[in-house]
Amino acid sequence: MLAPTGRRRMGSNPHANGGELLQPLTLPHFYDYAVTVKTPGDGKAEATQILGTFLRDVMKLNMAKKKPTAKPEPDRHKGTFLVRLPERYRSQVKALATQTRRTISGEVQVALDTHLKSPDFFNAVQFGTARFVGDKFTFTGDKVSEISGNLTLLGKTNPVVLKATNFNCYMSPILKREVCGGDFTTTLVRSLYGMSYGLQYGLPDNIGLLIQIEAIKQ
Repeated sequence: MLAPTGRRRMGSNPHANGGELLQPLTLPHFYDYAVTVKTPGDGKAEATQILGTFLRDVMKLNMAKKKPTAKPEPDRHKGTFLVRLPERYRSQVKALATQTRRTISGEVQVALDTHLKSPDFFNAVQFGTARFVGDKFTFTGDKVSEISGNLTLLGKTNPVVLKATNFNCYMSPILKREVCGGDFTTTLVRSLYGMSYGLQYGLPDNIGLLIQIEAIKQ
């Protein structure tokens, strides 16, 4: 094996080694993120939560300089809806989907998980359940391509259209019944449900939602 030379060496690559491609960042003053401590041992704060707020503001101040290449963290925070269909898909059938907000979990810090359940977002204590009622099914051939209905979240109801990105039916060798399932996507305008936290900081109002549905023919 021949070792790379010059700029091809890992330690000399300007993209990996830094220094040559660095750009100065506009940083907020760290005093603005100080935690108030009235007496020794008093108060409660988490380093990752404070740091996360600081990094968020760093991104806001420097977005015009260079677009981030990392995948946004909220995309990793996903949930699952379960839809029960009394009969095989018909236009008059109503699909009921419930998802308890108390079971929201993800691969991010516990602080973010706790914040999502707080009154700033899903308010899991007061509104433990979100409910989707679908009353119109659109087919492409014999497969569902779209479900229209209403989503009730945080005590507010708005129309929602779920678009199928993948849908299939098969005979389950274990259940000996026909099973249909697929992935559905939609975009929620969270402010319509009273979830307006962070809009003033530049957090997006639109939330992409991925819903996995599976139904067993009775």
